[in-house]
Parts: sequence; C-alpha cells; structure tokens
Amino acid sequence: MTNHFLSKFVHELQEAPMIVSTMNNKNELLRIQSEIAVLKKSDVTNVVKVDVQRFSVSKLIVLVEDARMYADRYNTLFIELIHPKLKGEYVFQPSFKDVTDLGSSDAFEYLSKQDEDYQIHYSRWIQSIVLGKLSAIEEENKRYQSFLSDKGEVEQRAKRWVEPYKLHSSQRDFSWLLEKAFSPSDRILDPALALNVSPSFQRNLVWSVEKKQDFIDSILRSLPIGAFYINENLNDLTLGEGFGMILWDGKQRLHAIMSFYMDEFQVEYQGQMLYYSQMQNAFNGAIRSTLVTIMTSKYDTLEEIVEAYVMVNSKQVKHTDEDLQKAIQTLSEEKKKIYTF
Repeated sequence: MTNHFLSKFVHELQEAPMIVSTMNNKNELLRIQSEIAVLKKSDVTNVVKVDVQRFSVSKLIVLVEDARMYADRYNTLFIELIHPKLKGEYVFQPSFKDVTDLGSSDAFEYLSKQDEDYQIHYSRWIQSIVLGKLSAIEEENKRYQSFLSDKGEVEQRAKRWVEPYKLHSSQRDFSWLLEKAFSPSDRILDPALALNVSPSFQRNLVWSVEKKQDFIDSILRSLPIGAFYINENLNDLTLGEGFGMILWDGKQRLHAIMSFYMDEFQVEYQGQMLYYSQMQNAFNGAIRSTLVTIMTSKYDTLEEIVEAYVMVNSKQVKHTDEDLQKAIQTLSEEKKKIYTF
C-alpha cells in the first residue's frame, strides 16, 4: 500500500453514516448497494458503516466484494462491514490473492462456488485490508491536524524577523522557480534574471537519498515543502557570486528535484518504486499544481544576505552550527576585493 492515495484524505474525517439491514433478501441487498452508490456520488464521505448482521454469508460476500473494489481503486468511499462472522482471525490462502485479480462479477461467481468457511476467511481478509487503510488515513489526519495546530504559532514567530530583514512574501508556481533555477537559456540570454542556486556561502549538497525521496513524496502528496528565499538585484560582486537573483535558502530542495529528474533515485508511487522517467506525467502534474512561498529580499551586498541567512536558519534550526559557520567564514576569509556597480 502506498501513502500517495492518502493525500486526498488529509482533513478531519466526517462521522461515518450507518446503513442497517432489516431483513435477509435480495431486495434488501439492492437497497443497501443503492444507498452506498448515492454516498459515493456525493463525494463527501470517507467511510460508511454497513450493519449487515442479518445477512447470510452468501449475501454478505457481495458487499465484501464491493468493499474490496472501492478500496483497491483508492476511492473516497471505504465500506466497513459489521457482521458477527467477520470477527476473529482470518486464514490467509494464496488463492485469495488470485480472486482479487478478477473482475468483480468474475470474483463473485468464483466465491459463490466455494464453501462457507472459505467465504468467511476471504471476507475477513478483505475486511482487514479495508480497516488497515482506514487506520492509515486516521494516522495521516493526526499528522495533518498537528501541522495545522502548529501553523499559527510558526506564523507568529515568523513575523518577528520578516519585517526587520526586509522580506516580502508571495506565492508562485513551482514550475516558475525551477525554470529560473535550471533554464540554460536564461543564463545565456539574460544572466541578470537567472537564479544562482549554489552561492558559495551555503553548505554543500548533503541530503541523503532517503531525504530526497521524502521531499519528492511530499510534492506528490501535495504536502507543505517550505519557503524559498531569493535576493533580487544584487550589485555586489564581493565573492564572485555574479549579480541578479541569488537563492539563499532552498538549495538542497531544488537539487533534490534535479537529481530526481536525472533518474538518480526512485520514489514509491502507487505501490511501486519508480524513476522519474517512469512517472513523468504524474510528477510533472504535481509540480504544475504546486504553489510555493517565495520570500524575496533586495539586499545590496552579500554581507546582508549572509546575515539574513544565518538569522533565518539559526531561528528555524534547519542547519548545523558547522553549516552556519561556513557562511560566516566565507565572508571573513574570502572577501579581499569589492567591486560595486
């Protein structure tokens, strides 16, 4: 099971509606399936509980197959069945997996020819899969709710240093930032508008493959990926940084994307480990739909940029002391000549 499908569920789960069977016949089965279909079309409910304690096993298996098909397709509807026969441990058989590869009608035809013991164990197995996915959704929601509760406090802390350090916040398409960072045409035709993504005062590329995979997974799942800090119109060639736009925080993240573009590592997507070349459409779509926060400064000298860099990262505890010391030493040791336009 991949985590990617959980991205659509990162909100508070609604209280699950309950559908209750009142008798054991075909019309009652059709009524319940009809109510489930209505809930699916409404696209607002994640879970529906179906109390079918009155159903015989032969009719229960129909709803078990419905539950399996909904879960396999990662729809927004998960069917939790309530039936005394579903309680207890299931006995896994390899043939269960064979059934799930059949279409719904073919699977039902196969299951209807098996004895009741087989059907019960199959039903318990499918129920455990559905409940496992519901549990994963609940955990995802807890993490997301924790993020929301912390967001207000983080924004309040941010206000304390944004104003003194002349930072302007805006949101841009992620594709715009990548174009500025890695477009060779910008560097040739208009260097002043290109983005220097590796200024000398920043730490080297230190992210592990696991860290890069987590970042790419966050993009695929539409999770927050942090702000990027850019300085415009630098007129100081103190350390040979050039002039124009400098990315003074966000280097590791942008290079993780470039590394993924070059097929240097795989990420888990829809239950498979894939390279970028194997999932271009999905990842490019995620990039196009992602908005990122751009914190823009207009410092005139590199000293001001490094001062803000140290301030931001020491407050957010994103870098080690050695990383920040490199930025400070870069100024003190390498600044020998200053050329100012």
